[in-house]
Amino acid sequence: MAPDDGRARPAPRRRFVLGRTTRLDLFLALAGLAVSALEWWVALTAGGDVHDVVLAAASTGLSGCLLLRNARPVAVGVVTTGLLAALAMNQALADRVLSTSVLLLAAPLVLISATRGARSGAVGAVALAVGVVGSAVSPVVQVSEAPLWTYTAHVALLVAVWLWAWWRRQDAAARRREVAANVALARAQERNRLSAELHDVLGHSLTVIHAQANAELARRPGPGEQAAALESIRDIAKASLRDVRLLVGALRDAVDTLPVRLVALDDIVRTARAAGLVVTAHLPDRATLQQWDDELSPALALTLARCLQEGLTNMLRHGRPGGAASVALSRDVEGIRMTMSNTTGSQADRGAGVGLVGLRERARAHGGEVRAVHDGDRFVLDVRLPVA
Repeated sequence: MAPDDGRARPAPRRRFVLGRTTRLDLFLALAGLAVSALEWWVALTAGGDVHDVVLAAASTGLSGCLLLRNARPVAVGVVTTGLLAALAMNQALADRVLSTSVLLLAAPLVLISATRGARSGAVGAVALAVGVVGSAVSPVVQVSEAPLWTYTAHVALLVAVWLWAWWRRQDAAARRREVAANVALARAQERNRLSAELHDVLGHSLTVIHAQANAELARRPGPGEQAAALESIRDIAKASLRDVRLLVGALRDAVDTLPVRLVALDDIVRTARAAGLVVTAHLPDRATLQQWDDELSPALALTLARCLQEGLTNMLRHGRPGGAASVALSRDVEGIRMTMSNTTGSQADRGAGVGLVGLRERARAHGGEVRAVHDGDRFVLDVRLPVA
């Protein structure tokens, strides 16, 4: 027995016979078989002739068609056409008016199934055309005192049910497209989350490794095993950063779900300082950050953390060595504002700008904005997020 994981499971959909046969189909088929049984009794025990036998046999076949009309719409449509043709010919050859079987209603019912269930929409149109032509020799039309009006009623009924079935087909197709679009969107959002976390977390860590290796090489110049190891670490980190950018470019987009608390902002700054970045941080004290954590949503806290992480990573990567860098975080009635600035360095290794694009998308998801501007030789990153 499978273990019970406590999750609610949807009730299985009840089906009959061939997967798509419903309770309504079963009811109609049983009712048709009851009518057929009465016709067989008349044909075999009440002085019936060959025409009554044909009527009973066709009615039995039409009952089976009603049972399978949703399971095999095209095949059932062909068989139904043949049986209705047999009934029409049977009436034409009889020297009396035969009993009109209520199972002639199989024609519009099967038309609905063929129009809604066939792979091609053309099947329903062909079935309608066959029904319109065949109605001219319907047993009901043959024995009617007003055949033109009876034929017109036949055609009107067939056209009405065909239009309804076509509308249901189009509606079902639209729903399938909507579901497919939602699935595609969910997959894209999942790729977005993976892409953002890959860039923000792994890219930041590799940048720190690369910067620390460079700093250590600057303190220990000259040949030696330690210098060779540091050069290897630096080169591997640089190559890995390039690979991360390629992966992010393949997955691109953003949003996220990993939980981050604002009290971790100090740790992010300390990591950047350990990598060699000289940065002045004006952050609220730990008690204030803990209070903000209780008041703000986890998604907003994550966005702030990622903005700080991306800003410090850019300072390490693009800032002028020894240049002044600063970070400030504040909150007022309009929301939260984070401002980061540093002295810019060389333009040679600017990267693809994926990080800033991701930050802008994160901020827009909360109704905020991210501005990145150059002010002389300084680069300023201004993040504003409203707080509901």
